[in-house]
Order: sequence, then structure tokens, then C-alpha cells
Amino acid sequence: MDNLIKKGYAVRLKTAGIRQPVKTKTPPLQTPPPAVPPIYPVFLLVLGAVLFLALVLLVVLFYQNRVLRRVLSRRRNKTLTEVVYEEIDRRYITKGNNSTQSGE
Repeated sequence: MDNLIKKGYAVRLKTAGIRQPVKTKTPPLQTPPPAVPPIYPVFLLVLGAVLFLALVLLVVLFYQNRVLRRVLSRRRNKTLTEVVYEEIDRRYITKGNNSTQSGE
């Protein structure tokens, strides 16, 4: 019954001078996946490794800075020993090495 209705509709359109659009089934356009150059994943891997090494280096430097600050603060807190002055015994000074005496 549907076919008869469709044919009658097509005949009426034809007699009225109206063209019936032709329906064709076309498959949807499939876009190919974007071509990824093989260097791109390698570049990301190298970049990640370099950033990781930079992070490790930064952590090590901060740790060393912290240790050095701790050592310096401990040194400052220690009391300085008193300087000891002694007299120079001139008997042990040789004459050839006596450049401090004037007039010779």
C-alpha cells in the first residue's frame, strides 16, 4: 500500500512539473586520523626526562643549602676560643731568616 501511495505522489509531482529529489545514500565522510610524526612521542619522553632531572637537581640543591645553613648556625652559636699570644723566642730564629730586624 505504501508503494502505491509513493507512486501516486510521484505522478502528481510529475504532472505538476515539480522534480522529485533523488535520494542517494552516501556514507558519512570519514576523516583519516591525524598523522602523528614519530618524533613527537620521543620528544615528549626526552622532555619529561630532562624536566625530571632538573627537579631532582633542584631538590638536591635545596637540601644542601639547608644542611649548610644548619652547620653555619651551629658554628655561630659556639663560643669563640680566646686567642693566645706568645712571646717569640729569638734563640730559634736563624740569622739568614732574620728579615724583620732593621739596620742589617
